[in-house]
Amino acid sequence: AVLKIEGGNLPVLPLGNDRTSRVGEWVLAIGNPLGLDFTVTAGIISAKGRSLNGLNQSRYAISDLIQTDAAINPGNSGGPLVNQRGEVIGMNSAIASMTGMNAGYGFAIPITLAKRVLEDIIKHGRARVPAIGVQITDATEDDAAVAGLKQISGVLVGGFAESGTPAEKAGMQAGDVIIAADGETVDRVSTLQRIVRNHEPGDNVPVVVMRRGDRKTFSVKLMEAPADRPARQLAENGPEGTGDSKANVVSNSTLGVSVTPVTAAMAEDAKLASRYRGVRVTSVATFGPAYRKLAEDDVIFESLAPERRVIRTSADLAQVVSSAKGGYVSLNVASRGPNGWQSRIVNIRLGE
Repeated sequence: AVLKIEGGNLPVLPLGNDRTSRVGEWVLAIGNPLGLDFTVTAGIISAKGRSLNGLNQSRYAISDLIQTDAAINPGNSGGPLVNQRGEVIGMNSAIASMTGMNAGYGFAIPITLAKRVLEDIIKHGRARVPAIGVQITDATEDDAAVAGLKQISGVLVGGFAESGTPAEKAGMQAGDVIIAADGETVDRVSTLQRIVRNHEPGDNVPVVVMRRGDRKTFSVKLMEAPADRPARQLAENGPEGTGDSKANVVSNSTLGVSVTPVTAAMAEDAKLASRYRGVRVTSVATFGPAYRKLAEDDVIFESLAPERRVIRTSADLAQVVSSAKGGYVSLNVASRGPNGWQSRIVNIRLGE
């Protein structure tokens, strides 16, 4: 909410620029923790560009938080994080703690982002989130290798938020690794998010990607991010009379998973889009190639490498894995989250 206070000669804090702040600088956190009014605590900026998995309940959640060891507790939220010049560089918003009390890890929303939200609410009546319409994660060593990068950097495009997003229309594909946007190098998700959020919905932003050794540039017209939608879990059995899918479970020892086809009844019951119908992962072998990359209930529906192929059966998956000959397989996978089914790219290095 934005409040307007009538009056004059009111004391105010100037707003600073969090982009110029550096890790190690001293900061003050001001608030009312635990009912203790007007409390000031001191610390340093511990890190920038942080994301909190526990807070990322939205596909468009903030991944560019300021981390500080200044004591922050319940009651500090909404208070300012102030630099040595007395300028507000962040809005205290969260802590990472096993107890719910300060454990030395506090987080603040960058003031440049808070200012954009303020301006949006005043001008449009709501906070508009610009987006290119992709599902992204930080690129891993395997992702970089498949994309043709010599260093581990960039953002992996796991899929698209919905059909027909600006990124998809521009020509981007799942499996691309974004390495630059708007003329700036993109090394991780928080960097890309900051670049995009410096624009308005409707702006055109040049995006550079690596695609299996080829460098490509796309002009993407930003959209306004839509609201998230929940998803239902895939059931072992479809509606009454559809039978038990366990009878069709097939093990793939090379990949280290067991899978079963997703039936039409199962897909309908779980609200799984038809384009995501493939094979459901029923188990993952501990310390196998897919360990900690795939999870039970993931749906593998397409391969990008070593060949591009739609996967509908365990035989389809087996053929793709076999053709990799001990190299990499790049799989398009649908995973169920709190806000719906989302696709992601999983690059897996197989054993020799």
